[in-house]
Amino acid sequence: MSDTLHTTPRPNYLVLLDPERVRLVKDRPGWLLFSMDGEVDDPIRVKPVRTFPLTDPEHYISLLDEEEDEVGVIEDPRKLESKSRRVLRSLLEHTYFLPIIQKINRIIEDYGVYRWEVETNKGEKTFEVRGRDDVHFVANGHIIIRDIDGNRYHVPSLGRLDADSRTMMDILL
Repeated sequence: MSDTLHTTPRPNYLVLLDPERVRLVKDRPGWLLFSMDGEVDDPIRVKPVRTFPLTDPEHYISLLDEEEDEVGVIEDPRKLESKSRRVLRSLLEHTYFLPIIQKINRIIEDYGVYRWEVETNKGEKTFEVRGRDDVHFVANGHIIIRDIDGNRYHVPSLGRLDADSRTMMDILL
């Protein structure tokens, strides 16, 4: 089955991996080594990617090889053995560090640069955004904001913010 998992990419063909047989260990930064009991003899270097990073981040983790071809998908990573689950979760948390904005305290514009002072699920943050082009609406009302340094912040729903925060967002939208 290792040939089925890794050699020729098959467009529109989904390979669901049995999480109870998948083994993942740390490799170089950003990568894991993937093997599968009885099916993959030599470990394959893979990069995990959340298929639905905003709407279902805990399921459907795609494993991509070095050519960015999909090796397979882990539907429910909670079913992995504990060591594999820990290394996968650690890498995903590092890769998808995305603070959730819970409250906007202030947005100040200075020569086209907006300084945001916000409260997130990771604590208070201050960051700068070049302009409206760095505030993006995505699926289901989610908003992603990219700061000058390339960091991203997430507003899961504009409607869930308090009235003052929504008013400040309206200025930019």
